[in-house]
Amino acid sequence: MNDKMGGRWTVGRAIWTSLVLAFLFLFASGANANVIDVFEGDSITAAIDGADLGDTVLVHQGTYTEDIVVNQGVILRGVDNPTLVNASPGANIIEIRTALVAVTGFNITGTSVAGILVNGSPDLDTTKPVVVYNNIYDNGVGLENTLTEYPTDAYRNFWGKYGSGPEKGKPGAGSGTHVNNDVDVHTVNYEPWLTAYSINGNYTDALLQLDQGCDQTNMLILNNSEAGIDVVISGGTIQFDEITNMGSALYNASPYHGSVTLPGTAVKYYDVYVKNYFGGSSAVASMEIYYGDVDISGVLEDTLTPYVLHDSRWEAASNVVVDSVHQKVHGTFPVSVLDGSPIALVGQSHKVTILPHPTPNTPISQKPVFTTFTIESVDDIGAVYYQLDGHSSVGWNPILDGTGIGTGLWENPGWSITDEEWADVTNGTHTLYFRFTTTSSSVGDNGEISWQFTRGGVVPPVSPIVITSPKAGDTLTRTPWLITWTMPTPENVLSVDLWFARDGDFTMRGGLNNPLHLATLGADTSYLWRSPNFQTDTAKIAVVVIYNDGTQFVGISDNFSLAKGYSFHAYKPTPKTPWQLGSGISRAVAVLGSWFHKPHIPYVIG
Repeated sequence: MNDKMGGRWTVGRAIWTSLVLAFLFLFASGANANVIDVFEGDSITAAIDGADLGDTVLVHQGTYTEDIVVNQGVILRGVDNPTLVNASPGANIIEIRTALVAVTGFNITGTSVAGILVNGSPDLDTTKPVVVYNNIYDNGVGLENTLTEYPTDAYRNFWGKYGSGPEKGKPGAGSGTHVNNDVDVHTVNYEPWLTAYSINGNYTDALLQLDQGCDQTNMLILNNSEAGIDVVISGGTIQFDEITNMGSALYNASPYHGSVTLPGTAVKYYDVYVKNYFGGSSAVASMEIYYGDVDISGVLEDTLTPYVLHDSRWEAASNVVVDSVHQKVHGTFPVSVLDGSPIALVGQSHKVTILPHPTPNTPISQKPVFTTFTIESVDDIGAVYYQLDGHSSVGWNPILDGTGIGTGLWENPGWSITDEEWADVTNGTHTLYFRFTTTSSSVGDNGEISWQFTRGGVVPPVSPIVITSPKAGDTLTRTPWLITWTMPTPENVLSVDLWFARDGDFTMRGGLNNPLHLATLGADTSYLWRSPNFQTDTAKIAVVVIYNDGTQFVGISDNFSLAKGYSFHAYKPTPKTPWQLGSGISRAVAVLGSWFHKPHIPYVIG
């Protein structure tokens, strides 16, 4: 044990200040320190009294009933969260009377006074005790500190089992007789822990090792072999004298409470905590998480990914690599997110592989064919379905005949939609959705398995054409009216065609035989128009923008009204040249031309 502990506590600098000096002495001097094992039935106090400065008193799982006084600078460390309770009524469970003390990994509970009391001592002014990763609950006061100027560092503790939501585990949470113990907030630096909650009374399985080693390449190394997680922090300019706390912990239950849903099934929960953000935006934490000690039968091994709960959402690690030979997962996080949120090693019960990868920004002219189409599942697969441009509860088309595959692996390279479906696909962006059934559930019902493609040439940004004038409620007379509209982009416009329908119908029954303008308007977004002389309340305008690559967009106005504003006897129109739109000759030419220049409006407005 001595060799094992000593190999992890190494340093590369000799002088740190304040709390860092304490950390250096306690944790970095482990090469020359002793480890004293304490088992249930032994005396923790006797082990502390027999220890030398810098030794580790390793307390194994069990319940220890005694009033512990720490007069020696030691690391008091629990294995599998041993429980400490006071032996004498009204006594503190742990009283710290000297500097260079660390307390970690315990359940501290049951006294009417202080779970931990830090009693004044001159050397405590500059080298404060460190209290991290403990469950301190059901006490009169969780931690009390008699120091007036230099507070104890008590970050990263679970302060109580009561409360709900974001208040879970915070000091003072709860009501009536079910109130968490308080914290002496005036003299203690503390943060509520990860709002953990108990499962069958089992709070956490916290294992901590503060192993702050550095080398000439500006790296901090935090190895925690018992918890199965190693961390290397590098990048930027690391300011070692700003570090006040580092640690990692393993939990046997979810260390978060709330409505945020994990992106899969968690097989392990961790916390990696760096007290100060040091090293700028380029500093990263590279993690090796070992999973050989947990059951991963419910997930696919190669889908294991570390996630951190940050800003109320789970964020995946970068540079994820699964090493199945050594049963570990590598991933990196920015140091800035290691701010008190849990890390979960998450796996999926299924994996869908589709190649080529979707490239919706590169339009295609032929129907897509999958060179690889594979589904892996921990359960047997029953059937596979697809939908084009939709993932509703109805309308799924079977890829299989529904008789079932009977294995957790299905492959169908060369699959594509039918030629008939491809013929109906218009220019633009489309999405294929897939779902499959298993012996226990179905996957993909909500559109989470998809593959996107774009048919056509270079497609302008997809943005609807909106006719801004006329609008619903407008009434047009024979006074010229300015039709206005928006368009996706003014670049590469072939033509802008305007159409009019008196009954709001743009079907082939006559609506498309009423062009307002068939000549190229370029990138114009307005056209001055004099309406025909009849009354209707269901008039509509259609604007068709056609681009050089053949892509087109259609905008349809709301219903508006036309008012009959003159009689043939009273009105004498101004003579027009034959090419002016609106004259009898030009209108006849336009109508005739419309038979050869009908845009495709991909829906019917009735």
